[in-house]
Amino acid sequence: MFTPPNFPQNHFLSNLLAIVLFLTCSCLANAQSLDFYLKKGLENSPLLKEFNNQLLSGTLDSLLTSATYKPQINQVSQALYAPAGKNIGYEEAITNGGNFSALVNLVQPLLNKRIKESQFRDISLSNQAIGVNAKLTETDLKLGITAQYLTAYADYRQIQFIQSTLNLLKEEQEILKSLVDQGIYLQTDRMNMALAITTQEIAIKQGMIQYRLSCNDEIPN
Repeated sequence: MFTPPNFPQNHFLSNLLAIVLFLTCSCLANAQSLDFYLKKGLENSPLLKEFNNQLLSGTLDSLLTSATYKPQINQVSQALYAPAGKNIGYEEAITNGGNFSALVNLVQPLLNKRIKESQFRDISLSNQAIGVNAKLTETDLKLGITAQYLTAYADYRQIQFIQSTLNLLKEEQEILKSLVDQGIYLQTDRMNMALAITTQEIAIKQGMIQYRLSCNDEIPN
């Protein structure tokens, strides 16, 4: 009877582990395309490697099963030497000085077609189950990496937007400083501008923290 292989129960957690291990090392380094991260994620997944090893094991099992139904040749031999000398040992007339015997057996399993087909069917079903689980794991892994990539990209774009706003505010601050000195604007306007710039700088720091969290990178204290 076919028995499904024993697969890990929590595929998603295993996939996330592969994502974390990969993105932690590479997300904040040089920016790469989504295809690059997908490729690396699939290559570094321990679960996918385990499935590949199981498929290889199934192939070897099939070869071993096939070999057991081929003719098997066995040889059994025995050698006996009876030393003889002056006043010691055995009489050569009795032992002939030694004895050698050999037996060769040829074994060919017969009338086992149903058993053979059943064994190969079990191996095939096992390999199919492994293949299906490998495809499901690969799909989950791709979805996880894609979602992580998009989240990190959105955080990055938000940082860029805040930085552009901050740059504009700093340019306006220089103009406002001149206008305040000329008495066109009040000092409170200048203070409000400084507060707005500080707010944007804090927002950038918070955005960087969120971005690194999205990349599963460790946030220093």
